[in-house]
Amino acid sequence: MALTREAGEYLYGFHTIHFSPLFGASVPLRDVIRLSAEAGFDAIGIDLASVRADGGVDDAAAAITNAGLRCSDVLALLVGTGSDLAGTARELGQLAAAVDAPSCIAAVAEPVPWGALVNSLSECAKIVADHGCRLAVEFTPYSALTSLHAATELCAAIGWDRCGLALDALHFFRSNAPWADLTALKAEQIAVVQWTDAPWAAPHSLVDESRHGRLLPSYGGLDLVGLARAIRATGWHGVVSAEILSDQLRASDPATAIPAVYAAVTSDEPGWT
Repeated sequence: MALTREAGEYLYGFHTIHFSPLFGASVPLRDVIRLSAEAGFDAIGIDLASVRADGGVDDAAAAITNAGLRCSDVLALLVGTGSDLAGTARELGQLAAAVDAPSCIAAVAEPVPWGALVNSLSECAKIVADHGCRLAVEFTPYSALTSLHAATELCAAIGWDRCGLALDALHFFRSNAPWADLTALKAEQIAVVQWTDAPWAAPHSLVDESRHGRLLPSYGGLDLVGLARAIRATGWHGVVSAEILSDQLRASDPATAIPAVYAAVTSDEPGWT
């Protein structure tokens, strides 16, 4: 069987980032939200660029409510980009409050001294917490936060009550994260699970693959069965969110692409049973 929605353990989510202006797409936000609900998804994640480009916070909140979806997360808070981090955190916090999102994705785009990193993200964690939201720190093998271990240390330094982990299947495997680091986690330390596939062999450019070349679950060679079972073993329950950043997906008609993503994410093969 697939994820046990009836038992309230797992839900499935899509994300507006798949058709976001961040990657040159121009699909209206409300259409992505509506089509996600029609495809069968239970939740939707929201990226700030899409909200800014199409109607603003109130329109996004209304579209989610009208579609009968819950919001899984808002993104993205990027450390080290030279932007006003606290200002972005306030904007994301306000968005999270409007759409009732429990998590705000944060990533470390450029190297920052450890003390400064902890201080800046602690400030952001407080800002979003004031809006009822918790940071979800994402590690990537090509960023300044390259491992699950480093992300775990960062969350611990900030405080687990205000910061959890964003576990992206692709980044877990491409970073060669030890399985022991995953199985040692407690359920409450995992804030977000992002589901995707890719060929087993890593490409020359991990950045290009992550942003442009992901595959639907079960269309690649990653051990998603093992990863799902390891996450389940922690006792975690929540939204399994599709993260299929792909040029092929972006070039497709959302009316057919989103149901295809739903079919792949909810298939029996990932091993969540």
